[in-house]
Amino acid sequence: MTKNKVALVGLASIVLSLVGGTNLASAASVPTKSDVIFEEDKDPNTIGEIIRPGIPSEVIEPDEGGHTTGSLRINHVPNIHFGNQKISTASKEYNAIVEGYKKDGVANYIPNFVQVADARGSMTAKWKLSVVGTIFSPTVKTDSPKLTNTHITLNQEKITNNVYDELTPNTTLDRVAGFGTTAVKINTDGTSGIDILNVKANQNTNSTITSSVFNANYTKDATYTADQENTGISLHVPASDIKVDGETYEANLIWTLADVI
Repeated sequence: MTKNKVALVGLASIVLSLVGGTNLASAASVPTKSDVIFEEDKDPNTIGEIIRPGIPSEVIEPDEGGHTTGSLRINHVPNIHFGNQKISTASKEYNAIVEGYKKDGVANYIPNFVQVADARGSMTAKWKLSVVGTIFSPTVKTDSPKLTNTHITLNQEKITNNVYDELTPNTTLDRVAGFGTTAVKINTDGTSGIDILNVKANQNTNSTITSSVFNANYTKDATYTADQENTGISLHVPASDIKVDGETYEANLIWTLADVI
């Protein structure tokens, strides 16, 4: 027992002696630098990822719609469907059908929306998005009468931004404006576009993605089903427009993104 105790005391003494006898060099520091240079992607064919409005990390693939390319681009604009409707002798309004998209290969649905990406790298450049339509015309029997007075209205909007929404407070609406709370008619002359989304004076959306969902009640947590109606967009069909049984009527929607310096 005594030997064991002595051995432990001796070991402790050796360790303490080694620690106590160590000479540490004086600490020193030296600075270096790190840098990066960003520049605008001048490739006119650049295509951006489409994100679900309100969820910056969720990349989606819309089933339909259109887009443009470049550093300032339309990420997405929708086709707008109004489904099958019964012929009526009265003036009627019909709501749009929500659009579909895929997330990780799974079908989902969302109110129709537009999305603009600004990667120009400018703190002063602005932009505006406008839309104009053409007359709803027959596609089955081309000699059927056109729906010359039928038109679409955009009734509601919910504007989001992948960066400004995340700030406290949210500054998206300080930078971007839409058409507001008053419904706007999409003209059918093919030339008179209406502005539906634009950057405000003395503001910019550099390095961000801005979306406008045509439904004021849209939230990132909401879920929608196939063929669900979207009250944010309406088709107005007056009684004076003659409808033909079995006819499909189509109009073109032309979405224009203008670079405003």
